[in-house]
Amino acid sequence: MLQAIIKSDMKDAMINRDKEKLALLRVVVGEINTLSKAKDRVSPIVQDDEVIVLVKKMKENAIEMGNTDEVKILDLYLPSLMGEKQLEIIIRGLIQNQGFSGMKDMGKIMGLLKNNYPGTYDGKMASNMVKDLLG
Repeated sequence: MLQAIIKSDMKDAMINRDKEKLALLRVVVGEINTLSKAKDRVSPIVQDDEVIVLVKKMKENAIEMGNTDEVKILDLYLPSLMGEKQLEIIIRGLIQNQGFSGMKDMGKIMGLLKNNYPGTYDGKMASNMVKDLLG
């Protein structure tokens, strides 16, 4: 579970006196805890896909602020993005296996990608690819 890995790395940063990493991971853990206590949650357990979304947002903010050290640390907790060919194989498989046939099914395909492959693909690339394959 990604949350456990982050907490473990936070402890390691504390032991190794890595102040920058420790400070950043404390913020990440705090955000995860806040998310787990949200009123509209069914379960206090935060899933990996939710942590990935949270870390991605923090990475985007770090990029905007020009903090490359934070970006490098946050990248450790994000899955690597799949390539164009791999994404195309997955999308073609979804279209074929689910019997999708037109643009009306685009939202269903994007939903399946989001649920089954969170944080592992470029959304814009996927959207364009789905349009091309369905069009």
